[in-house]
Amino acid sequence: MRRRVCALLASGLLVVLPAGAEVSDTTLLVAARALSFLQRPLQGEITVGVVYEPGNPQSALEVGQLTAMLEGGFRAGTLVLRPRLIRLDELAASDVGLYFLTSGLGPAAGSLAQLNRTRKVPCITTDIAQVRNGNCAMGVRTQPRVEILVNRAAATATGMTFSEAFRVMITEL
Repeated sequence: MRRRVCALLASGLLVVLPAGAEVSDTTLLVAARALSFLQRPLQGEITVGVVYEPGNPQSALEVGQLTAMLEGGFRAGTLVLRPRLIRLDELAASDVGLYFLTSGLGPAAGSLAQLNRTRKVPCITTDIAQVRNGNCAMGVRTQPRVEILVNRAAATATGMTFSEAFRVMITEL
């Protein structure tokens, strides 16, 4: 199974990633599989805090897509991902095992980065600008090719340490 995941991840990694993307089942699967390459991988049932801003069209689109995909639990290997919607202004009250930061939140997403420095919760997004800015540790896209970008400083700050085998297949900042 790891070989297939490695092949999928390695098939199209790029150095330069575009800024926004639609979330698909494949995007979510690649993100979940990438988490299996953590030195201490997430296992079992994980509550995913889907961070969004209701008044933002990009964020609203992604929260709808993610809710539909995660409803009833999204299975990927040993993980079962279950959603909890979290408005950006309600982050402080959240208690989850993983964050999925929706697109289009701009500088306001910095509040998640500040919170994660103390809570050490992994963060995934399709908004590559948030990865470049250090507000989220990992960005994932699957169209037109599989693309994974990891912000090394943000990953370290949130306790996301990837295996060496995985690090050769991704782009790190």
